[in-house]
Amino acid sequence: MQFGINLGLAVFSELILVFLMISVTRDNHGRTDEARQRDLFLLLLAITFVEVITDILSRLDSISVGFYDVYAAANMMLFILNPIVMVVWMMYVCEQLSVERKVKKTAQMVSGALCIVNAVISLATPFSGLIYYFDADGIYHRGPLYLITVFSMLTMAAYTEILMIKYRKNMDSRHFYAFQFFLLTPLAASFLQILVYGYAFALNATVFSELIVFVYTLNNNLDCDYLTGLYNRRKLDNYLHRKIRAADKSHSFAAILLDINNFKEINDEFGHPEGDAALVSAAGILRTVTRADTMIARYGGDEFCIVVDIDRQSDFEALLKRIKENTILYKQIGDQVIKISFSLGGEIYDPSSGMSFSEFQAHIDKAMYEDKQRTILSEKFSSTGFSEKRRKSDG
Repeated sequence: MQFGINLGLAVFSELILVFLMISVTRDNHGRTDEARQRDLFLLLLAITFVEVITDILSRLDSISVGFYDVYAAANMMLFILNPIVMVVWMMYVCEQLSVERKVKKTAQMVSGALCIVNAVISLATPFSGLIYYFDADGIYHRGPLYLITVFSMLTMAAYTEILMIKYRKNMDSRHFYAFQFFLLTPLAASFLQILVYGYAFALNATVFSELIVFVYTLNNNLDCDYLTGLYNRRKLDNYLHRKIRAADKSHSFAAILLDINNFKEINDEFGHPEGDAALVSAAGILRTVTRADTMIARYGGDEFCIVVDIDRQSDFEALLKRIKENTILYKQIGDQVIKISFSLGGEIYDPSSGMSFSEFQAHIDKAMYEDKQRTILSEKFSSTGFSEKRRKSDG
């Protein structure tokens, strides 16, 4: 009866995890540092998936002692994996909060050391019975050092909670409360598991917590621009707020605002379908000329914004040059030529300036507008305009 209930819970949890893994894998809108967050969350789901299977195998002792080798190995694997889940969760939280590299590195080193100690003791347990042991009838019992795994997980959970409180300003309030579910729900289920021994409440509660986190933080459909597949203005504003709060003298970022030149003429002369196609093409160009960790968003209308982790002016100027050199696309429609190019302006954010979000936004907008005016003046003196008749060869 007990094994049947645990098996039913495990199957239900595995179905949820499969759904989440497929959803996270397919969630490829934008190309930002959030790709690392998705990768870490996907790793968290994969480890949990293995844990659920391992947990069921470890409970075969309640059916028959004939499965001794299987449930003995499964128990050892389960104790090794448990702290690793908390390590991946901590790394995921650090990415969400834009925690300083030094703090992140310290957290990884401490948690890694705890995992190594736990793994060594777990591997020695079949011979020493330190964490658990099986009696003559093949029944599982907790060993004298059983609480060491619990201590390791609670230590990492407490440290992660401290980080969330300390860097709360870097996180959307909805995300913050969703993250509390990841720790509090399994913790409450663990107490229930102590009271009702033999049921995998904690592990299944972890799956539920991961579902909550996905719904509130990784399901980005509401943050995407439907036409281009890039992030939208709301997502960009939240992202910039977070980057500005997290910026310091050792680590900053740059933002570039871009406007498609002569976009009104494209719409007026060729119609809105071609205007939409131009926006999609522009989004594709920006993806091509930027790094995989770059935030690209549709700012509004025919304007786009790029946010990238760059500290050096030389790197920033090289990026501007690369965009200028590569963002020209010609499309032939009858005897007309559509040309897509950008006016752009941006700057590396200086944390010491104390510039607020709105001030920095106005600053890069002004830089883009000035470049737009230079482009207009240049076109007035150019021998070719936006749309020109295709020259016929004389022979």
